[in-house]
Amino acid sequence: MLYACVFFCCLTQLKAEDFKETVTFNAHKGVYKASFNNDGKKIVSSGSEGTIRVWNSANGVEFTKVKMIVSQGGLINGNVSFTPDGKGFFQPIVLSPDKAMVWDVNFGREIGLTKIKYSFLDEYQFVYSPDRTKFVDKNFGTDIKVQTGSGKVISTFKGHTKQYKTLAFSPDSKKIISTSEDGIRLWDAERGIEYFNLKGHSEKANIALFTPDGKKNIECK
Repeated sequence: MLYACVFFCCLTQLKAEDFKETVTFNAHKGVYKASFNNDGKKIVSSGSEGTIRVWNSANGVEFTKVKMIVSQGGLINGNVSFTPDGKGFFQPIVLSPDKAMVWDVNFGREIGLTKIKYSFLDEYQFVYSPDRTKFVDKNFGTDIKVQTGSGKVISTFKGHTKQYKTLAFSPDSKKIISTSEDGIRLWDAERGIEYFNLKGHSEKANIALFTPDGKKNIECK
């Protein structure tokens, strides 16, 4: 059974085939970014109130909460994620984008600075499929065009009537989840066919992503 998790100002877990809610819990005042760990059992998220939190993705229990690193001038990089071994989570430093602060997952203990590979260009301009065979240039219009590495358009999704805010490929590179004021949509990346559309949300959703096994996705406001 597929599940989805939705972040607006709270986290909601949904069945992906019909988007019925299974569990909801309070999160941040507003969410900057969220990521799953490798087995999909934990979520790390950053919020506009200045905290980073680690959650149990199944029941919404909060494991850890720490204060975000604020750089000179009040600048914050909220692109939090887990370390590859899953034992820590990190926040990139604004004025040193190749460095990040790392904390322990279970206790929130500060481990220290580490070097990371981070590209602002990739993050804000393109979304790549995990198999690296296709990508979407994020122009944030209503049509979503999937292209090959050579720039050839292989599919165009025209389901959104309002500007889409975010999208993500599934781990097998075959599906895409996209969000807009007109709904949250799951669709075929190669044919542009819509599988499901969740309508009725009054708030904009800013982030969407899948778990590593493709059985869940989360979406953030």
